[in-house]
Amino acid sequence: MRNQTISFENIEWIIICHNCEYNYIKMIKNIVKDYENVQIFELNNKKRGPASPRNLGLSKANGKFISFLDDDDELVPKTFETCEKYFKLKNPDIISFNYKAIGLSKEGPNFKPVNFISDTDEEFFIIDKTNWQSEKFIFGSGLNITSKIYKNHDFIQKHNIKFDESLLFAEDVLFNLDAIHAASRITFLTRFEGYLYRMHEGSMIHTLQVNFPDLIHRANGFKKIFDRGLKYNFFMNQLIMDLIGFEAVMILNNKDLSYKQIRYISKIFKPYMKYISKINSSKVYPKNILIFLKILIKLIIEQPISSIIILKIIKLFKIDVSKILGNKQ
Repeated sequence: MRNQTISFENIEWIIICHNCEYNYIKMIKNIVKDYENVQIFELNNKKRGPASPRNLGLSKANGKFISFLDDDDELVPKTFETCEKYFKLKNPDIISFNYKAIGLSKEGPNFKPVNFISDTDEEFFIIDKTNWQSEKFIFGSGLNITSKIYKNHDFIQKHNIKFDESLLFAEDVLFNLDAIHAASRITFLTRFEGYLYRMHEGSMIHTLQVNFPDLIHRANGFKKIFDRGLKYNFFMNQLIMDLIGFEAVMILNNKDLSYKQIRYISKIFKPYMKYISKINSSKVYPKNILIFLKILIKLIIEQPISSIIILKIIKLFKIDVSKILGNKQ
């Protein structure tokens, strides 16, 4: 944050310490004590997930623009300067850009650019209400909040856009669906990588280790996301496949689930299966990955079978499940 080229003093930095230990908060306060533009707020509640601390941050923000930074990630030095230029030039409500994933392991960092928009040579493109193509935003930019900057008072606060604190997972997806629906204009910086996202070794395995109550909670959260997007008449096919596929892999990873429990989860997704059948292979979904996901979803959601058989299918199509899911985060 201190390396931003617009100068650190021009940035309002709000740090939310969510359910943090006293010594950690004390350390953070000591680090930033000399900076008047840094505010620290403590939030102690029983809520899991980042929705409640993000909402607290939104309620405290007074700056012209809003961006989000997770505690172990980085913004590249020119992110704010670049986005400020395009806010002045094009006056969008949202600016979206690409990010670079950094895989952290014992062998050292591994950098991987994540370019959402790959079918254009333009430096940027704009979508507005006169040329509204929601599928380009929803799947062209990803639905994570960290690779976007939003107008604050004139957009986020004006439309009272907040995070749903009932969701433990993908709360940023629902936030962005609401933001897209409210936006009049969105600018995509198709060649700019403004965010560095750190992926720690073993973090994906940890993400996949979910118990039955949390699987139910996530499934109902995904249902809320699907219903909201369909209500807005957005192109939801690919997002529905992404999230149901993610849930299917988590089910596969949980060897303790009973047939009855899997059926209970599958009933939540049954109404949305028709959208998955309409997806064709593309740059986003190469043919082998598309076939794998459709088979996996069919076997788990429509007719649960032995996980041993599913694992044989994974080997048959030579699919690295962690890479599929890593690309979707």
